[in-house]
Amino acid sequence: VLGDRPSVLHRHSRAILAATSVLAVLVGLVLWKTRPKPAPRPDMKVHQLTANSFENAVRSGAISPDGKYLAYSNMKRLYLKLIQTGEVQAIPQPDIPENQKLDWEIGTWFPDSTRFIANAHPSPSSGVEGETSSWVVSVLGHAPVKLRDKALVYSISRDGSLIAFGANGGKFGPR
Repeated sequence: VLGDRPSVLHRHSRAILAATSVLAVLVGLVLWKTRPKPAPRPDMKVHQLTANSFENAVRSGAISPDGKYLAYSNMKRLYLKLIQTGEVQAIPQPDIPENQKLDWEIGTWFPDSTRFIANAHPSPSSGVEGETSSWVVSVLGHAPVKLRDKALVYSISRDGSLIAFGANGGKFGPR
């Protein structure tokens, strides 16, 4: 006798399925409407950091990871600028022969923002042949210290313990 009667659950299965679907849609809508909104991005501010003339143009530059310093080079030498105050100091030249002139290229900063790497290329105007070398430059105003001859630094690891560089020039460039 019981086998002939459909169960209450079976008789109302369509209603239960419809109610469950409506409830799931409502919960989804509530969650979607109450989700946290991403913070608006701050407006970009453009600041001119150097004012070099066309005859002595900036060749390369990099801002320190903490955003306090700008290291840059021009046709004459290396400079360090304290961005907040605008104070600029020339980096003392390293001890190199008087007839040798180096063209500086800012490489990359160490993560602690106290030093950066600069690559030095022999200047064609000096008439002295030579290889590119890599130098460590401190924000404390000391002369650059040579890291390695015949090298071109590309990057520094996040913890500052590893330096990636190219050396041993091949027919397609440094390796």
